[in-house]
Amino acid sequence: TTIDEVKDLAEKHLLITNGSKPNTPNMLPLHRENEVSIEQYQGRDQVHIAFGFRTASSFHPDNATLDVIAEVLGGGRASSLSRKLRLEKGLVYSVNAWSLESTDAGAWIVKTSTSKDNAQEVTTIITDEVKRVLDKGLTKEEVMFAQNKIVKSKRMELQSSGSWVDWHATKELTSELPHTLADYTKDIIDVTPEMTMSVAQKYFGNNKWYLGMCGDIAKKDIVVSI
Repeated sequence: TTIDEVKDLAEKHLLITNGSKPNTPNMLPLHRENEVSIEQYQGRDQVHIAFGFRTASSFHPDNATLDVIAEVLGGGRASSLSRKLRLEKGLVYSVNAWSLESTDAGAWIVKTSTSKDNAQEVTTIITDEVKRVLDKGLTKEEVMFAQNKIVKSKRMELQSSGSWVDWHATKELTSELPHTLADYTKDIIDVTPEMTMSVAQKYFGNNKWYLGMCGDIAKKDIVVSI
């Protein structure tokens, strides 16, 4: 197989075709007719929980702030949710938060698992932390901690030539302007506590959340309020 054959097949079957500008799809519509989705597993005590919001697509200026919020709330054992849910109350083994972006949608998600009896308390603690960011924003110390961790982790992550190419490839294919590691780290460093509150108020809220659960649980068992 030659490189020309690969090129022809890619242009025929892949979404992004050869051209001077990226061919990106429109943003996916928002649907909240079923804000709670449950996969029933009768007789299982453990409940898996994914709670989140629709956010921005790739290269939106809000994404850096969403990354910082995710790092503070659920970026590891030093995160606020790990401290509250695991260290202080022993309700979960682990909890994580991510900000995910694609060319036509974005999502900010907290994911964890717990026993059925503790599912409501866990969900309430998660929503309380989200509400804290909505009402007051993150503290200066939280923002600085997240910025340092994100920047240092990203630099370590991109030590090999393969990882460097992988990280930049999608950005080169889907952005009209170059977006380098220096651009990404600058976006992270420029985040302020005030930005965390304004961005949270834009995407988070009582009429914007989604909840997915897997286990022996029903919609009536969980009340969500932000």
